[in-house]
Order: sequence, then C-alpha cells, then structure tokens
Amino acid sequence: MSFELSERIYPVGVRLKFSGHGEAYFCFLLEGALSDGTVTHSSGNVIFFPSDGAHTVDIVQDCRCFIVQAGRSLLSRANLNSFGDREARSLGTWEAPWLASRLYAEFLKHAPTRELRIEAIILQLLALAGRSSREEGGREPLWLRRVRAAIDSQFLTGYRLSELASLAGVHRVHLVREFRRHYGTTIGEHLRTRRIDYAYQLLGQTNLSLREIAATCRFADRSHFSKQFKKLSGLTPAEYRNLFQTSRIESRPPIHDKQLGQDLHVGISEGSLVSADADAQNSGQADVIGGTYFLPQAAL
Repeated sequence: MSFELSERIYPVGVRLKFSGHGEAYFCFLLEGALSDGTVTHSSGNVIFFPSDGAHTVDIVQDCRCFIVQAGRSLLSRANLNSFGDREARSLGTWEAPWLASRLYAEFLKHAPTRELRIEAIILQLLALAGRSSREEGGREPLWLRRVRAAIDSQFLTGYRLSELASLAGVHRVHLVREFRRHYGTTIGEHLRTRRIDYAYQLLGQTNLSLREIAATCRFADRSHFSKQFKKLSGLTPAEYRNLFQTSRIESRPPIHDKQLGQDLHVGISEGSLVSADADAQNSGQADVIGGTYFLPQAAL
C-alpha cells in the first residue's frame, strides 16, 4: 500500500494506538486536542508518528482528526525507511499545516487525478518530517526533555532560566549548554519559535488582526512580530495568511453536529490504520480507523 487517508472523530478519554510495523503516520488536528503524555497538541497541529515504533496518544478534548498513513513504498522513495527517532513529535513549521490543509482539500475532492497530487503532498510532508528528525539531534537526557516539555506547554507565559534550572536539577550554565547541544538552538530561540508556531495557527484559522496576534503571542509589537516571523519562515505574516487562504477549504460541521460517513476514506489497506483502546471499543465509545464502523453521534 502506498498511502491511506482517513478522517475520524473521537470523544474525550479515548486512547489511540499507532502501530509502526513499517508505516509512518501524520495526524492533522482539525478540532480538539490530544496528549502524548508530555505535550498537549491542539487544533491546527500536525503530529508525526515515525515508523520505528508504537505510539499512544490520549484524547483530552473531543477531536476531529485527519490521519495519513504512509506505506513502505513511499518511505522508501523518500529514503526514510528509518527516522533514527521513535518518538512522536509535532511538526512545528509553517509548511506543515499548509501542506496538511492542501492534502485535506484534495482528500475531500473527487477529481480523477487526485491520487497523484495526494502522493506528491505526502512526499513533501515526509521530507519535512525527515528534516525535523535530523534537526532534533541525539538522544537527550530525561531532565532536558522535561525542560523542553515545560517550555512547550507554557510558551505564552514562559519561565525564568533559574526556574528551568531548578526543574532540571542542574546548574543554569549546564542547562544552557546541553539544550543547545541537543536541540541546536538556544532556550530563547526555541521559545520564540514556539510562539511563531502558534502564530501560524492563528493566522490560518482566525480573523485576528496582526496586532492582536502579536500581542497574543507575546511579541513587543506588530513590527517585532513581523520581523521574527519573516526571519523564521521567509514570509511576512500577511503573505503567509494569503498563502494559507489560497488552499482554504470549506469547513465541515463541528463534530457535535454531524456524524462522519464511510465515504471519508481514501486508500486501500487490509488492516486498520490506528486502533482505539480495547475497553473504549467494547463500550461503543470509539471507532477503529480503517474498520467498518464509526463513532456513534450519541457517544459525543
């Protein structure tokens, strides 16, 4: 199988299990939030699950997810049969939500040549994931992972360096040195990047003005925000918003308003993409992706 796409809805409390078995996955959060135990991912995020392991996430807010499975043949063509990193991660670049939105738009179409376009976009996403994996660097110690998770969960408020050093249980100088060695960036630069990542979401999914987004993302003013945004993305905020809107699609009704149907599925597969927790399945609280039944609307 080359690829398989599916749109699914899940209620709070469901645990999803992505089994590698040689396939990689992308999850584009259209609505809601999920957690991998360390970081909570919200609407607009694109989470990548490498092929080299099994992954579990918990639904912490009713979710509508667009899930992409990339088969072995696509991974081979992208020279990404092994990512060297088994951990799931959010692709925090402006390209990820833009590509995922384009892919979702193609998913909803019924054009005869859409499979070729879908495959091309998935290859671009895989290249992005591969680049992200290389940038992650080597295996970091657990205390450093805790520090990064703290920054990622509180990037709009931030921490003092002394607070992060206390959380890690190491000296501030050691923290700064190890953070840069493992992640290839400073703590301040990583914090700004996370705020810009959030700005990508606000630009693509809201009608907030640039001044309002700058204030929400804790930049000094609109000018400072625009300079930092262009430095990281190569585009001004206005250019990114225009680019995102050119691939805008009609939104589906919210998950409480409409039950999804079996036509929301593209690809050929003998197995399921993702399995839901067995207890939830037995209680009728979840669906099996790639299976033959869907989440009852009453379950939400």
